[in-house]
Amino acid sequence: MTAVGRWCTAICLLFLLPRVSIADETREEMVRARCLANLKKIMFACMRYAQDYGERFPDTLAHLYLHYVSGADTFRCPGDTATPPFATLTPDTRTSYLLVPGLTERDSPTFPLVYDASPDHHGGKGRCVAFVGGQGRFVSEEELQKLLASLREEKRKEAAAPGVALLSAVLTAQKVYYAKHDTFATSPADLPVFPFAGSPFPSYRIVSADSSGFVAETSGTGDLKGITVRLTYSASSGSRITYSGL
Repeated sequence: MTAVGRWCTAICLLFLLPRVSIADETREEMVRARCLANLKKIMFACMRYAQDYGERFPDTLAHLYLHYVSGADTFRCPGDTATPPFATLTPDTRTSYLLVPGLTERDSPTFPLVYDASPDHHGGKGRCVAFVGGQGRFVSEEELQKLLASLREEKRKEAAAPGVALLSAVLTAQKVYYAKHDTFATSPADLPVFPFAGSPFPSYRIVSADSSGFVAETSGTGDLKGITVRLTYSASSGSRITYSGL
């Protein structure tokens, strides 16, 4: 190729590359739009399901098929090239989307409910997400992982509610004890507080106590093993609940 030919080729490539880039971006935008449209249909179906089942969302996408969503293709992202095509939906069917089980309409509207099973559906740039509040948007992988981590932490805190209730009873008993002794009890044996029958937080301990305040904590068992709820009370600043192991 002559120098003139190489020069002409280079000029042509300069004009062609931006067009290819624009075409790729347009294609990605179309995939995202269709994916979000799928999630909007699924989210609407989840809301209808919740109306029929006491505000509780389904635990699997298969619960929506036919009764709330007629087409199986709704559960396939147009950018998903790894999932084999499917004409029907069962609990064992691998779809393009993941659903967070155990959520209800009473949960935070910012919790993710349904989202792309893989960021590969969108070139590794992120995933489309439908939220409990009904909104849908494309988010980065980092943002999605933060949202899921926040959801898991909040649900674990909800599960730890019996531990909080137990320590609230301890606080009440400690105030009564203080009124009689001008100091807080250092042993559970000094307080008329007994854990609720069957509670995953079956006991508590007083970490420290004196006339200025006390610290008590309780640890979970079973599915909540590893979670510790701590109550710190100060006569000057009041009470504070903290968690560890979430």
